[in-house]
Order: sequence, then structure tokens, then C-alpha cells
Amino acid sequence: MENDKMFDMMTKIYSKVCDVESRLGGVETRLDSLETRVGSLENTVTHMEVEHSKKFDALFDGYTANTEAIEKNRIAIEKNGAAIENNTQAVHILTEKVHNHEVHLKIVE
Repeated sequence: MENDKMFDMMTKIYSKVCDVESRLGGVETRLDSLETRVGSLENTVTHMEVEHSKKFDALFDGYTANTEAIEKNRIAIEKNGAAIENNTQAVHILTEKVHNHEVHLKIVE
């Protein structure tokens, strides 16, 4: 009787060990699948990093070019503003001279 109980217990243990081994095999399969997917994701991320790096470089170059163009335009606007101011003063001076000449012409007449 003792041997029968021992045999039943050993049979149950063996059955559970087989079940655990079977489940571990499934887990290993799933882990292999996950490793494959992670590897694929790593490749995708690496590709994206390379592509985005190129795009960021292009954007930065464009930003630099725009900044330089804006600075050149600012300088040109400042020069034009100074020239306009000088011309405005010259027009006022000429207007005064014309007015003075008109007054002198009226006096001479």
C-alpha cells in the first residue's frame, strides 16, 4: 500500500513536471518571438534616428540661412531708413529754398 501511494505521488509529480516543461517550452517560444520583434523595433528606431538626423540637419541649415537673410534685410532696412531720413531733410531744405525764392521773386516783381 505504501508503494502504491508512493507510485501515485511520483506519477502526479511527473505529470506536473511534464506540464511545467510544456509550459516552459511555450514561454521560450514566446520569448524568442519577443526577441525577434524587439530586434526589428531596434532596426526601425535606428533607421528613424538616421532619417530624422538628416532632416534636423536640413532644418537647421534652413534656419541658419533664414537668420542670415533676415539679418541682411535688417541692415538694408536700417540703411534705407537713414537714406529716407536724409532725403526727407533735403526735401524740407529745398522746399524752404523754393519758398524763399518765390518770396524774392514776388518782391522783385
